[in-house]
Amino acid sequence: MAQQGIMRSYMIIIEKLMAPFPPDFNNLKSALENEGFSISKRTLQRYIEAIRIDFDINIMYNRSTNTYIIDEEDKDTAEKFLYFMGMQHTSEVLGNQLNKRSLKFISSDVNLSFKGIEWIEYILKAMQQGKWITIKYCKFAETTTKEYKLQPYLLKEYQGRWYLFSRLGDGGDFRTFGLDRMVDVRIQTLKFNRDKSIDPQTYFSNIIGLVYDNHNMVQEIQIKVVKPQAEYVKTLPIHHSQQILNEDKDAVIFTYKLIPNFELTQKILTHAQFVEVLKPKHLRDEIKSIAQKMAKNNS
Repeated sequence: MAQQGIMRSYMIIIEKLMAPFPPDFNNLKSALENEGFSISKRTLQRYIEAIRIDFDINIMYNRSTNTYIIDEEDKDTAEKFLYFMGMQHTSEVLGNQLNKRSLKFISSDVNLSFKGIEWIEYILKAMQQGKWITIKYCKFAETTTKEYKLQPYLLKEYQGRWYLFSRLGDGGDFRTFGLDRMVDVRIQTLKFNRDKSIDPQTYFSNIIGLVYDNHNMVQEIQIKVVKPQAEYVKTLPIHHSQQILNEDKDAVIFTYKLIPNFELTQKILTHAQFVEVLKPKHLRDEIKSIAQKMAKNNS
């Protein structure tokens, strides 16, 4: 089977494993056959082993129920795999269909989101090899570039743009650089020792966006959203920690565990008059102050 077909098979298997009810072999076999792929138990075991080795996603077999499950610790990795495979599949579908007639039926926000993606391949290669990189970088509202020597740690996508979370120098501060502002990227021959005490995934898991004050702690955030706007928040969560604390016919109270920052404030403001911040008080006061300034500016 071609590599493209194998990757599609991996995607189908993981999709089934991420569903609410764990599948058995027959469920997986049926799902694959519906997409034109045949599979035996031996082939499935080979795929499971390849998924573990290539993507660090552990799939376990429950003998008591004859079902397969993904290790709880690997579910975030599995979700990322599905997200990027979905993007690739969508690109392939659109690529196969694109012509001057089909473009009339497709609408998209055309922005700078694709600028800088040419550096992803180089940066990924450097991270996998544990090598330093040097970049030439031009900040917003500036016309001159500056060169940085970096230890690359993590590529992060946010609001259609890609960013590099990296360390300045050996043992220096961590900084986030937008790929769309990079003028040049070079992989160096010298390797660096990755700081194992730094987990970039954890760094970003407690915030919305890219930036927060290191002195701030994770807090419980509660907001009340009236219906039907609350249904929108249900389907497009503000943060992955979102949970429903209470719901009645008029509104829903959502709770979050995260570090307040500018991006959180902006997310709340997008819901305008439909949202009320219940806690913490300092965030409620901040939203109130912004609303008063907006009212004054537009009076």
